[in-house]
Amino acid sequence: MNMRRFYISILVAVILALAYYLAGCDQRIALSSLKGYSVEGAIVRDMHLRSIIASAQFKRNDTILTSARLIIENDTLVYAGGYYTKSFGYSSAVSSGEHYLKLVDSNLFRDSIKFSIPGTFNFTHSSLPGDRINPGGADASFSWSPSAGSNGCAYGVVKADSSYKINGYTGFVPITIDTLITVPRAAFRTSGNLDTGWYYIYVYAYAGAPEKMTSFPTAFPSWPLPNIVKDNIIGNWGAVVVSQPDSIHVVTQ
Repeated sequence: MNMRRFYISILVAVILALAYYLAGCDQRIALSSLKGYSVEGAIVRDMHLRSIIASAQFKRNDTILTSARLIIENDTLVYAGGYYTKSFGYSSAVSSGEHYLKLVDSNLFRDSIKFSIPGTFNFTHSSLPGDRINPGGADASFSWSPSAGSNGCAYGVVKADSSYKINGYTGFVPITIDTLITVPRAAFRTSGNLDTGWYYIYVYAYAGAPEKMTSFPTAFPSWPLPNIVKDNIIGNWGAVVVSQPDSIHVVTQ
């Protein structure tokens, strides 16, 4: 009987631990300093602004490095205000496909992170009419062409005159239907009240686990777990392709 109680107590502990993990799976897990180095960032190909920008934060033992070298292709990112950044020409050598982010901390550390930039894509269909009028801010569906080399998609919805200024509404697209999303009514409401006007919807095709370090037209969802886990470095890094936006005109009934 005692042995049976022991096994039951172990089972209950495992179930409770699993429940605790699942309850917090949408929360950001802080990067551990035990690995020595950490990097977070992304390279973003923005089809709306016709720009390519890389931005990253590089740390050693939780201290931001200010004189390290971060290199993509033959271009070195420049440090300013806590971040290493670089703007590339839109038709530059940083095209779709595989690339490397090189990390160098004087003679103490040197490593390369392999990553892929997804292909470009376009919206193909909307459940809204051609004038994009959405009475009452109802659910609205959108689909787009596949992005070659992407791991999945996220999306963002924001007032048209507030894109690149505020976070807006965002979420990941279910991987099983990664070229179709239904934008919920909540995206068109503020504190539960209908917020009329023109909205933009953007789709983000991503590869790796990019972390927002530079300007996006809306928020980009954060990752609960790092995708870089090595003996001496941990972090989140990847690439995002931002679509041209489609429009939604929310009006009262």
